Amino acid sequence: MTNRQGPPLIGVRETARAVTASASGDLASKLAVVVVSIMAARALAPEVFATYLGLLAAAHVGAAVWDAGVSTLVTVERSRSRAPLSVLAERVVRARLLAFPAWVGAFALASLALGVATRPTAGNIASFAFVSLAISLQQPVLAAVRADLRFSQASAALFVGRWLTVVIFGGALALGLSDGDVELLGFSHLVGEAMVIVGAIVVMRRGSRDGAGAMWDGRSIGLRNALPYAANSLINIAYNRLDILVVAVLVPASQLAAYAPASRVQDALYLVPSAIAAVALPYLSRHGPHGDAGSWHTMRRLWSIGLLIAIPSTVLLTLFMPNVLAFLLGSEYSSAALPSRILAWSMPLAAIGAPLLAYMISRGRGAQTTIAFASAGIVSLALHLILDPRFGALGAATASLVRDVANVAVAGLLVWRAQRAKVGD
Repeated sequence: MTNRQGPPLIGVRETARAVTASASGDLASKLAVVVVSIMAARALAPEVFATYLGLLAAAHVGAAVWDAGVSTLVTVERSRSRAPLSVLAERVVRARLLAFPAWVGAFALASLALGVATRPTAGNIASFAFVSLAISLQQPVLAAVRADLRFSQASAALFVGRWLTVVIFGGALALGLSDGDVELLGFSHLVGEAMVIVGAIVVMRRGSRDGAGAMWDGRSIGLRNALPYAANSLINIAYNRLDILVVAVLVPASQLAAYAPASRVQDALYLVPSAIAAVALPYLSRHGPHGDAGSWHTMRRLWSIGLLIAIPSTVLLTLFMPNVLAFLLGSEYSSAALPSRILAWSMPLAAIGAPLLAYMISRGRGAQTTIAFASAGIVSLALHLILDPRFGALGAATASLVRDVANVAVAGLLVWRAQRAKVGD
């Protein structure tokens, strides 16, 4: 099966293999994150556990700010033009130096917001500041690896690093070196994320396929071109991670303790949409800005595979969520069951939205995707302000679910308008 306007069309099996390679490795990595969360939940009081999750959210917010959307450009340019790694690295370093003050401000503001509801110490904050830097440093390296369609190798690097975090924290608890303090968690995450960087660099340097884009000058990799993707990343992180900090300002500590585990459940369930997004962007970019036939073929395959996994999984989790939380976290987290049931439905919604957004980026309309993310962010914040003070964790979960509805609706409208504009031309 071929496409006159681009590379050969990929079939169901090839699409499924790519998604499976990305999802299986990411599943193992997500499982490591879940294991750390379980150990932390059992070792810490619920309020302290919420502090840990808030600091981890602040770390991801800071990482997104420092990346500034550059990693998305790395994926697109490496996929489309075979951009040399040496030039990519030089451009990424330049962009990071310019964006570093923004990271300082973002992480500081996120930490201050968390301090409204909890009382993290200076040591707690410092440990997760280093975690934030490590997460951001690994992003462009993993982007380059995935751009070469080496999804299993990228997942392997994540797997090793994330499970190293489990080993360090779990070993410390088993040896009685700590009863689970937040700084130990920060150190464990830091070592694990540093190992991800090392593994990704090794993978990237082995078997890299430079050459075809030897004349590429790297001018497209810069903060100006990355701004739409930076905005997307920030908004996405804001309502996927920063929601804990927003809720912390609006609800009592007991309601935050009920919402924080549910938010982690939602984060874990983004496994399938994340795998689809990781596969969609490099594949769609390879079809070029005019390969619509191949792009729609790929998108239909991704939707079929994603929903085939997401819908049955969501139904089962909705039915058995209290049992799952009791088994994983303990009976003291029973208040998180209903919010977790609500947030479980984010998975099929995100599985629909990921290919739509990747399509717009691959068509050179990345700036328009910011409209979808911004719309979802505005809807989310407005609903949090309205619902959280009155309904607590239940209102927060509802606000966080509706944002995904808004994201998919606006993304679908943007794709439809892009197609109409093309037909009109």
